[in-house]
Amino acid sequence: MPLQVPSLDSGPNPQVDALVQASRRTELNRDQFLKLLVTQLRNQDPTNPLKGQEFAAQLAQFSSVEQLIQLNQGIVRHFQALGLWNQSLYHLLVAGLVGKEARVQAEAVLFDGAKPATIPFSLSGHADTVAIRILDASGRTVRTLELGARPEGMQEVLWDGMDDQGRQLPKGLYRVRIEAHNAGQSVSAAVFLLGPITRVQYTAEGTKIWIGDIAVDLSAIEEIRQPQQQGG
Repeated sequence: MPLQVPSLDSGPNPQVDALVQASRRTELNRDQFLKLLVTQLRNQDPTNPLKGQEFAAQLAQFSSVEQLIQLNQGIVRHFQALGLWNQSLYHLLVAGLVGKEARVQAEAVLFDGAKPATIPFSLSGHADTVAIRILDASGRTVRTLELGARPEGMQEVLWDGMDDQGRQLPKGLYRVRIEAHNAGQSVSAAVFLLGPITRVQYTAEGTKIWIGDIAVDLSAIEEIRQPQQQGG
């Protein structure tokens, strides 16, 4: 069963940013309130000074502003701590993917030089004939797998790492081409790369998952699963 990875954003938190800005605006309002109050006291009419009741009311307003500021700052600190916790959890979960198998759409197969390599592919419809061609780095076809008739949907085939002459090929990344036909008409197909996750990299452009020596975006991965034991 594919592992489900929660979608956590390890980048800037818009909610935290909004609260920080709101706190700064409240700070400005408090300073403006104090300036107005001091100015009013300095410039009050000596013959008609500010009454105690009015002064108490304005101080009460100031107290309310102070309480709002403290509440606002507490909420900001809470969301900042929550953002750091989410980032730590995100990194912990993604790092735990190392050692799992990942599947991503790519016309390639990764052969480790020992075990048979799995080639996942998907057909848009039933095909009477399906042929998979495996090419080396120079673009030369080294192996052709004739699969015969295949149904619609996602499926897998094993490649033993041999060429068409039965010789063992070296480990590495090989290109894959698939040709499928039904009643003489071409059937569209997609090939996927399946391999072990060897490391995780956090970059400014996002999280990168390494499948062997290939780096892909975490969002491009379509399936993550436990490594499967294969026969020789």
